[in-house]
Amino acid sequence: MSAKILTIDIETYRTRNPQVIEAISKEQRLRQPARNAAKEDKMNWHTAAAQEERISEALAKTSVDPLFAEVLCVSFALDDDEPNVFGFGPGPELTAPNEVEALESFRHLVDTSCGPNTTWVGHNLKKFDLAVLLNRYRALRIEPPVLFPSWTGRYWDGRVFDTMDRTPSSNGLGMVCLDDACLAYGIVSSKQKVALEDGTPLLGSTVGLAFERGEYKALAIYAMGDIYSTRELYRVQTFGGRRECWASDDEQLAEILEIRDSAESAMAKSHLILNALVSKGMVSRDLLPREAA
Repeated sequence: MSAKILTIDIETYRTRNPQVIEAISKEQRLRQPARNAAKEDKMNWHTAAAQEERISEALAKTSVDPLFAEVLCVSFALDDDEPNVFGFGPGPELTAPNEVEALESFRHLVDTSCGPNTTWVGHNLKKFDLAVLLNRYRALRIEPPVLFPSWTGRYWDGRVFDTMDRTPSSNGLGMVCLDDACLAYGIVSSKQKVALEDGTPLLGSTVGLAFERGEYKALAIYAMGDIYSTRELYRVQTFGGRRECWASDDEQLAEILEIRDSAESAMAKSHLILNALVSKGMVSRDLLPREAA
C-alpha cells in the first residue's frame, strides 16, 4: 500500500563544481565597491585578501541557492514511521555524505513506497527542497522518481503541501520559519539540540562546518530533527489530513480564471471594434454576433 504522506527535508552544501567556482570567483574579482562604501573598504577592495574573502562569502551562499546547492543528505518519513536519512553509509560510524547515493536511494524509496495519491510534505518545500533535488537530478544525469512533482515554470504539479506558505502571516514573502509556525500553533519542537565536538551548536548555518569536520553522526541526527515538527505542523494545518489542499489545485484554478478573464476581455474589445466599424458604415451589421448587434 502506498504511503499517504511523505515528509522530507534536505541538508545542502555549497557548490563544488569547478566551472561554477571559477565563474563566481571571476565575478567577485571584477566587482567594484559601492559608491557609499567606507573609504577604508575602497582602499582595501582590490587586495588579494579582500578578494578571497568576497569569493568565500559568495561560494558559501550557494548552499542556499536552489540552482547551485549540492545535496548532503535527504531526511524523510513515510506516514507515521520514524524518520530516516539517505546519503550516509551504514553502521554506527557513518561515512561521508554521498550525493549520488542519497538521490538514488530517495528515488527508490518514492518508486516503491509512494503512489499518485501520496502527498509530499515539507517546510519551504516548493521554493527550496524540490527545486534543489530537481536541479541535482538533472546536473548529475540521474533519473528522478517517476512520481516526482513536475515543475511547470509557475508551480509544482502534484500533491505538494508546503507548510511554510500554508502559514498565513504578515510577512509578505511568506518566509515563516518552522520554529515560529510551530510556536504559533502550540506545537512543541521535536528538534534535538545537536552540538559539534567543540560545543558549537549545529544549526542551518553550521551544517557545512559539520560536514567539513567529518562530524557525520551529528549531521545525520540534525538532518532528521525537523521531520517530526514538519509532520505535526501538516496535521494541524489540515485538521488531521481532512482538509488537505495542495498548491497545484489553487494555482491551476487561478491560471484557468486568468485565461477565461483574458478571453472575455478580448471578446468584449472585438465587439466594441465591430460596433465602431458598423457605425462608420465600414462593416455590415449582419456580420455582428447576435449578442453584440
